[in-house]
Amino acid sequence: HCSIHDCTVASSLVFNMSGSAASGVTIRGCVTFNVANIHFQVAATSGTWIVDGNLFVRCTDSVATAFLSDVGGTFTNNVMAGAAQQGLVLAEANTLGTYTGNTSHGNADVGLRFNSTVLNGTISNFVIWRNTSNGMYAALGMNITFDNVTWFGNGSPNIAVNHGNSFLFKNCTSNGDTTFATATGVGGGTNQVHSNFIFEGCSFGVAGGIKAAHTQDISMAAVGF
Repeated sequence: HCSIHDCTVASSLVFNMSGSAASGVTIRGCVTFNVANIHFQVAATSGTWIVDGNLFVRCTDSVATAFLSDVGGTFTNNVMAGAAQQGLVLAEANTLGTYTGNTSHGNADVGLRFNSTVLNGTISNFVIWRNTSNGMYAALGMNITFDNVTWFGNGSPNIAVNHGNSFLFKNCTSNGDTTFATATGVGGGTNQVHSNFIFEGCSFGVAGGIKAAHTQDISMAAVGF
């Protein structure tokens, strides 16, 4: 448990793990606030690591709150907010470790961004809301299950997919909200190839409370599938 704040000298990072130093590390119950650069960064490692129950808030450099070049660890119950760019970036071609219970909101770019190819695994119980750009952006081919993930009030679309394939959405919800409209739930670009999208038990654009309907729940450009 620790609190680290107001480290605003350019390029200052909080937790920066690389190589064998990342193996066996646990970061739990920490609060980091108003830091210049990335709050949690891990390089590719063959070891294991745990990051759980942390609050990562505000970057002053133009960076993400958390940038993971090793996706095989345990990343659970964390909050990423107020980044100048993305909330969470996953940037390794590998199988996900445990990713559940996280929140990404109020970031100036995408809430959750996939920066790698051939990524496999499950992301569950994630809430992604009121990010300036898309709630999620998946640029490259992968095989991901999203289980009980909520997107609302992000830039349109909430879920942006390009060259994505084999996405299973289970019990997910996507909405705008009454203050920050989101015109589209799921959207794909022109001349992109999208295959094997499965939606099970999902809810799109159902108004209630602060949540509002989309203009269109799913909108794929020409040659989208």
